[in-house]
Amino acid sequence: MLSLCELPIDILTEQLLPLLHIGDLATLAATCRHLKMLCNEDRLWRYRAAADFSLDTSRLEPCQGWKQTYKKMVDNSMVYVWGENYDKRLGIHDDAMEQSLDKVVIPIKMTKLVGKGIAQVVTGGWSFHALDYRGRVWMWGMMQPRNPLTGHGEETTFGVVHLPSNIRIISLASGRSHAIALDEGGRVWHWSNRWQPMLVKSPAGSATMIQITACAFYSAALSTTGDLYTISYPIINSTPSVNHVSMPLLLHSCDRIIQIAGMDSAILVLTAHGRLFRVSTPCNNPHIQELLGFSTLLNGSNRLSINAHQHWFAIVDHTESKMILGNQKDEHPLQQFNLDTLVNRIMLGKNHMGVLTVDGTLLTGSFLQDATKDPLLGRRHHHRDPSLTLAEAYDAMDFDTPVHVYAAGFGGEHSACLALPREIF
Repeated sequence: MLSLCELPIDILTEQLLPLLHIGDLATLAATCRHLKMLCNEDRLWRYRAAADFSLDTSRLEPCQGWKQTYKKMVDNSMVYVWGENYDKRLGIHDDAMEQSLDKVVIPIKMTKLVGKGIAQVVTGGWSFHALDYRGRVWMWGMMQPRNPLTGHGEETTFGVVHLPSNIRIISLASGRSHAIALDEGGRVWHWSNRWQPMLVKSPAGSATMIQITACAFYSAALSTTGDLYTISYPIINSTPSVNHVSMPLLLHSCDRIIQIAGMDSAILVLTAHGRLFRVSTPCNNPHIQELLGFSTLLNGSNRLSINAHQHWFAIVDHTESKMILGNQKDEHPLQQFNLDTLVNRIMLGKNHMGVLTVDGTLLTGSFLQDATKDPLLGRRHHHRDPSLTLAEAYDAMDFDTPVHVYAAGFGGEHSACLALPREIF
């Protein structure tokens, strides 16, 4: 059997080393000079920056190389929050300056998470979950709401979700009062409080899970074979119900599911051929419908991404720089427009939307007629011309310093984004 040092360099650098986490790379680099040289290669650390932080590195060329830049990204990563804060869900109430704010319009930096290397953030009904570069999950806010009449109920919390120490999470999603996570082994975890996460047992014979999403009160997962499964709400000391969703419309078309996105009470399914389906209920016999108005418009495009929240969803055609907006009930697009800039991803809230560009700018706009009244846009200045189209009414958010935004999570009444100082690049 060949040792690692005897393997061809291209196999090591292009196939094996990219599979290792940075902790494993550091351990391997300490074994010999040859492996140290390979583990320090710039393209490997560019890959790690892109993979660990969901960062588009195609237009970035840091002057100090990617290994040093990666370290700076971890040390200087910032989480900004804004939106409703009457129940202290934003996690900034420990800071004396922000103690009395019931609503935050301009994004505020969370001092407790500076330098934690946060790579992903998602929002729930009254909470946030964030994934760091080590695979740990942080949670703040409230998983369950307070009683609106008595004010009694769960208190706000902040801390790490109590997953087993040997589990490394790679993806997160959040419903209204629960969260779901996928670990590096393809196992699914879910919880309704941060102290008691539970492993979801996959059905016998099912393939490894590669994607997850959350609806309001249930979740879904997609396997490597393109099979879709619904997962019931996490209840303590109860075995979750995991059901396979049969997609007969795909069986004879050589097509397969490649992306899923959860809405309040439906799952959107995007296929490799650019067809869009809506799976409407979390029961054993869900109603499945192809949204032909979207499938026809997408016309087999293969560079698509989909995002959904509550009643809204958006599809981005990255080839044509076009966005298509829809809602949970309609079978046809509500709006579509061309984008003036290359888009990394779209985030949807209750009545507002964010467009994250590949150059690290976060633009926000409103679904409402008068965008000036939406407090969740994260900026003081607003377009006041009622003749502007939805695309023209979007503008960059206000930050306290020039930043490169690389991820964001929009909720119904609160939002968050992840950013790095522009000077790093």
